[in-house]
Amino acid sequence: MKKRIMILISVMLVCVLSVGVAGYAATEDNKSTEETSEKPESLAAPVAGYELQGEWYCSHDGVPVCLELKEDGIYTLTIAGKESKGTWEYKEGNIVLDGNADAYMPVIKSERIMWIEAGEIFKREEVKAWEPAPVAEENVEI
Repeated sequence: MKKRIMILISVMLVCVLSVGVAGYAATEDNKSTEETSEKPESLAAPVAGYELQGEWYCSHDGVPVCLELKEDGIYTLTIAGKESKGTWEYKEGNIVLDGNADAYMPVIKSERIMWIEAGEIFKREEVKAWEPAPVAEENVEI
């Protein structure tokens, strides 16, 4: 009887050790794949937020601003004719540009995007540049 118990305990010990070694090997494999895939070259097109793709407009201190969110996860921000590009994604109801979660842009009912840093709100309607009224030169009395 003692011999059977010793054999049973030995078999159980071997099983536990083999499971532990296999788990450790799987963990090491995951670490190596995580280390190699830390920085993807470009973000995949966001599954959530597809309705936000397209052009969004606002005016910052009279200067027209256009934010274009493309299907492939790339954005173009045009301010006064100067373009800047980067990546965008939709996370937890916010637009995140270039992976900077600290400078998120909340989405309001898929109709507005708040640009908190500039204190502006993007809309779908295009905004025209502010132009001062023409100077009156006739019939001017001092």
